[in-house]
Amino acid sequence: ESIRLQELETGATPGLEGEAEAARVEEEATRRVVQAQDILKAHERYGVLVVFQGMDASGKDEAIRDVLRSLDPRSTEFKQFQK
Repeated sequence: ESIRLQELETGATPGLEGEAEAARVEEEATRRVVQAQDILKAHERYGVLVVFQGMDASGKDEAIRDVLRSLDPRSTEFKQFQK
């Protein structure tokens, strides 16, 4: 499945209702990222691009830590882009 970043609404929110739903969504996102990494690592050809966008103090650091902590660090590369 491919996406076009320019077609995504930057102000979109997932509309989560409460911490329990947020935890469920986070767990599913983590599972999908780890699964994608495993598959793509085996092929040694493609990668996963994960974009975190938000204003200062919007919780990006916590989100990055929570979602990506399950990845294999040996096959993970992080880049930070700033204006």
